[in-house]
Amino acid sequence: KKLDKKNLPNVFVLLGDSEMAEGQIWEAIQIASYYKLNNLIAIVDINRLGQSTQTMLGWDLKTYAKRIESFGWNVIVINDGHDLKQVFQAFSQIKSDGIRRSQIKSDYIRLNPIQSDKPIMILARTIKGKGVSFLENKMDWHGKPVPKEMLESALKELGDVEHEVRGKIERSNNKLQITNNKSITNNKFLISNYKLGDLIATRLAYGDALLALGDTNEKIVALDADMSNSTYSEKFAKKFPKRYFEMFIAEQNMMTTALGISKLGFIPFVSTFAAFLTRGFDQLRMAQYSAPNLKIVGSHCGVSIGPDGPSQMGLEDISMFRSILNSIIFYPADAASTFKLTQIMADTDGLFYLRTNRKETLVIYDDKEKFKIGGSKIHKIVGRRRVSRPVALIIAAGVTLHEALKAQKELVKFGIETVVLDCYSVKPIDQLTIKQLTNNIHNTIVVEDHYPAGGIGEAVGGKFTHLCVRRLPRSGTPEELLRFEEIDAEAIVKAVKKLT
Repeated sequence: KKLDKKNLPNVFVLLGDSEMAEGQIWEAIQIASYYKLNNLIAIVDINRLGQSTQTMLGWDLKTYAKRIESFGWNVIVINDGHDLKQVFQAFSQIKSDGIRRSQIKSDYIRLNPIQSDKPIMILARTIKGKGVSFLENKMDWHGKPVPKEMLESALKELGDVEHEVRGKIERSNNKLQITNNKSITNNKFLISNYKLGDLIATRLAYGDALLALGDTNEKIVALDADMSNSTYSEKFAKKFPKRYFEMFIAEQNMMTTALGISKLGFIPFVSTFAAFLTRGFDQLRMAQYSAPNLKIVGSHCGVSIGPDGPSQMGLEDISMFRSILNSIIFYPADAASTFKLTQIMADTDGLFYLRTNRKETLVIYDDKEKFKIGGSKIHKIVGRRRVSRPVALIIAAGVTLHEALKAQKELVKFGIETVVLDCYSVKPIDQLTIKQLTNNIHNTIVVEDHYPAGGIGEAVGGKFTHLCVRRLPRSGTPEELLRFEEIDAEAIVKAVKKLT
């Protein structure tokens, strides 16, 4: 409805009672009520038995109903989920609330009249293994086939199958699918407000880029987990409120919702702090099996966020996203590259991750610079006459690229030449350029604001000196923390001198 979709179909979701213990279920229950999704019908099979033990509530339908209703849902309870008349009457009530209780032979509960602005949940009490005596309401049969020697007995108890009974499902005339609008392909966005030397946080540049994309392509939508004033997705939200979804602090459900929206042809950009994306990783892992078109943005990454402390520092995020098959990871160092890489994300199908920083950084690229998936940028001291081959190749991205560039200038004072490589594309990483450079430069240093495992260092591979976050982070200024973890310019200079 928010996306101006008319004649939305009813959406039916089948749930097992065991998964009602899952946190994401309750995240979804809350947001469905908040957005008044009255075309959403959930059906819970309450058979009491989990895989290894009874569920927390067993067959306590009354408690289930009270909980669900308290979250703002209509609730219909079927006391016998094997009674097809009860099931039929429950579904009929969704269409009309005029059903009389006298029409129903078995016990049937309608807690309150159906309210038109609420989603509906049907709670159906069933018996696991119903109809087969040695399976019925028995533990230890979950996910197990009936042994061959017991099959004949089971089939006999179930009785003859009426092969002539047929149902018919009418094909919907509702054309919900939307074709992606690729109008942005040939557009070049001007970055008139970004000047070389300006101090601009990459998270702010992401907000600018998202806003520009929203003007260009109406299929761009944005979701955020109550962090929009920090990730700067609020820029988009203020101009395009119908295309912005506040998902609150419920990252698991946010990821799944974004996947669903993408399957309607929209292009969702999903943002929160990089540290909080760990909560939604299970959903991202599952999303990879659905040919996702998701654009994930994690801000406030690394120790460079400063005083907020370790609980807010995304230090595992690159590792997380590198482990997802066919994911693409960008970690830009300045506003100009962030702006252009965000456009590439919008224009390319797939699961993308953009890592942005809280800390303001210098704009080092102008409008003429081009960026691509799998690309990198080589930085050398301009105008310096080479007397020997460079001592070291320094590979960095994001915040640490600026530290590497500072170190490069400092090392020149000691007559030490280095080459700095901006690996803004972490996955796929520019292995060709790295190989070409390392053929001529024997020493490599990788410096990153990330834990050792799974980050840029492992993406680079081979033999290198690895400067990364190895100590338990703490609160402090960005400069203090970069120094504390020995991933600042001073640490890089020291590491290079050791190689001479």
